[in-house]
Amino acid sequence: MRPIPLLLLGSLLAGPAWSVPQGPDSRPAQEAAVDIDADFEALMAEYDEAMEAFYAAYDALPEDAGPEDFPVYPGESFYPRFRVLADAGQLDARFWCFENMPFDRRGDFVGELETLLAAAPADERLGGLFSMLHWSVDGASPELLAVLDDFSAKTPRADLALAARCAKGMVLAGDESDAAAVERGIGILDEVVASEVDFPGKRGATGKLYSLRNLGIGMVAPEWTGKDIDGEPIALSDYRGKVTVFEFWGFW
Repeated sequence: MRPIPLLLLGSLLAGPAWSVPQGPDSRPAQEAAVDIDADFEALMAEYDEAMEAFYAAYDALPEDAGPEDFPVYPGESFYPRFRVLADAGQLDARFWCFENMPFDRRGDFVGELETLLAAAPADERLGGLFSMLHWSVDGASPELLAVLDDFSAKTPRADLALAARCAKGMVLAGDESDAAAVERGIGILDEVVASEVDFPGKRGATGKLYSLRNLGIGMVAPEWTGKDIDGEPIALSDYRGKVTVFEFWGFW
């Protein structure tokens, strides 16, 4: 299977994370919630079917196919329909819309994130969102950092509070244009990885700290040992002072 040139953060299929008030007057609200949940499930099934067809068409492309031959990604045409459900309060649809946000709506990324966090302050799906957030933003805007700080202070879950703070550290540490921001990010990451509480993104934060402190340009590369094609032991230090090329490859 050829690699798919898309970053799909995941399918969001869990049930809604809120409850409907009970009592005689709540019957219309209950019925509306059932209807909107059923609409989401039906739309999600239709979307999954469209995605299966997309992958099948992509896999069927010849090896010499160019971008102009790629099938049309169906997410863009489904987004307005999921958006209607999200705006009506369907939480799963809100998650779907955030993680499949079209490029022409990215200008309101922080606002969409703030709305989602307010709607689901204890939803475990936020952990995965936080762990990937630094890949989705271009720089550490004050507005984004403020939203993450506010969520960390208000969420009832310690693991999600740490995940949001870790996301802030990753965003800051990834801003290579601002040395002060990188240092702030490193400080935050040191703080959260030292916590005994496990949280989504902790492993990635540990790797980021190692990379920043050991794999920068001009640093002495960490030792590496293995065997050559003849089975003889080999070490990176054997080649110190020489131009050495590492090639990493695999199937994924």
